[in-house]
Amino acid sequence: MSVREVVRVSISTAAGDLTIATPRSDQIVRLLSYVLCISSAGTVRWENGAGGAALSGVMSLASSTPLVCPHDDNAWLETTRGTALSLEATGTLITGHANVEYVNRPPIT
Repeated sequence: MSVREVVRVSISTAAGDLTIATPRSDQIVRLLSYVLCISSAGTVRWENGAGGAALSGVMSLASSTPLVCPHDDNAWLETTRGTALSLEATGTLITGHANVEYVNRPPIT
């Protein structure tokens, strides 16, 4: 994978912690965009590794109402070096309506 290869994934899971991306030990994950939609009212939060430090605040979602963060080359958030990007959700993510775009890269120093 090149330094700037953008990865796009569709996610679906029951409530809990979901690992979205795991970088190499010398890389970080930069979240470029996402669309999240859950089947019943609940919350989502981005984390630095499953059960790790919060990278975002807790975001409340109504049933079947998408949360959209459009593409930003500067990234919405990033993990620490060698740490996975995880999503904590209290509701089930809807297949085809939960998408993430990210890049693994060396940290900017």
